[in-house]
Amino acid sequence: MTAKNLMILVTLIIALWLNSGCGGSRPTPEAKPIRIGYNAWIGYRDFYIAAEKGFFKEAGVPVELIKYDNYATFFTDLVSKKIDGCTGTTPDLVVQTAGHVAIQAVWQFDFSNGGDVLVGRKEVASPADLKGKRIGLTVGTFSHLFVEAGLNKYGLSLSDVQVVDVTEDQIEAELDKGTIDAGHTWEPYLTKALQKGHKVLFTSKDTPPGLIGDVLMIHSDVIAKRPQDVQKIVQALAKADKYWQEHQAEGNAIAAKYANVPSSDIESTLQGLKIVSLAENRLAFDPKNKDSLYENLRYVGDFFVKIKIIEKAVAPESVLNPTFINGVQ
Repeated sequence: MTAKNLMILVTLIIALWLNSGCGGSRPTPEAKPIRIGYNAWIGYRDFYIAAEKGFFKEAGVPVELIKYDNYATFFTDLVSKKIDGCTGTTPDLVVQTAGHVAIQAVWQFDFSNGGDVLVGRKEVASPADLKGKRIGLTVGTFSHLFVEAGLNKYGLSLSDVQVVDVTEDQIEAELDKGTIDAGHTWEPYLTKALQKGHKVLFTSKDTPPGLIGDVLMIHSDVIAKRPQDVQKIVQALAKADKYWQEHQAEGNAIAAKYANVPSSDIESTLQGLKIVSLAENRLAFDPKNKDSLYENLRYVGDFFVKIKIIEKAVAPESVLNPTFINGVQ
């Protein structure tokens, strides 16, 4: 074999070796889906629209939605990192981060404006009659905060009632059995309770405006390792907000499907919420805005310290990440 032929052979071998992936740059493996836990809540409308209309996929980020049957259960999976993030309330953001779970909020979905309800047995004539009664709520979550704030309006506090740890999906059954006299819940569970003859005692309209807000929380290490994907998720949510503005009936129908709310009830259910737009998100994540999430988290943190759910509240600046809201094009 001549030197020239030997050189050609070596060149071919090297080329085949590189093309086979044994050297040089290898194909980039497909990114793992970002797994986000959620419960059936109509306020996550833009989240549902983004999933249904394929906006996450269009943005180039794989997202897997994991539905949980009741609100509190997915926090166990959040702590153990079985999921990368979840939907949840600002009070839960405070409690989880105070428990040393490194998560950050990157988007606000809504805040409750009548959507959270204390429903009671017909024997309870008014909120003032709750003194000494058994109230079902999910201990250590926003449920705790909601009930306290509602009781305060009627001259009562948590110390005036007996707190029973009950999740929102079990309130109707516990009322029927008589193990509680009232309990905190929301749609679609509220309608079922009302159909049984139970009644509304107070709602989040009776609490300070914006007290209970829903946000998207993502593990801090996911944000650090995949910031571009988190940006794409927020971009898709912004697109969903715009889509709803232009296709409200369709957007509401999508939300009703994911939240298990009958289509006939969608309008009345949404009246109990204030869905937060992209423009309003920018204000919510602005620390200079007196009505921002920063102020909300300070108030909530003080409450949970007072009732000894947490020892010390975290600084809002450490758990609210405005980078991605501000990065939306």
